[in-house]
Amino acid sequence: MTVSLALVRVTLNEGRAMNTLFTVVAFGFVFVVLAVFAYALFEMSPFAHHVDRFRDPRTGKRRGESPHLD
Repeated sequence: MTVSLALVRVTLNEGRAMNTLFTVVAFGFVFVVLAVFAYALFEMSPFAHHVDRFRDPRTGKRRGESPHLD
């Protein structure tokens, strides 16, 4: 009786460890997805300032022709 009770305790502890590992992995995945989504929203917002490659920074005028190859 004592051996089987010890076996049950070991099995329950392994199950708890796997459940904990699964929970940590699931929360990590959700965190990464939310972080990528928040970054995408930030990049689409006016708060993300990028250098304008087609204008001269001193004068503000266009540097050349349109990049279209018509």
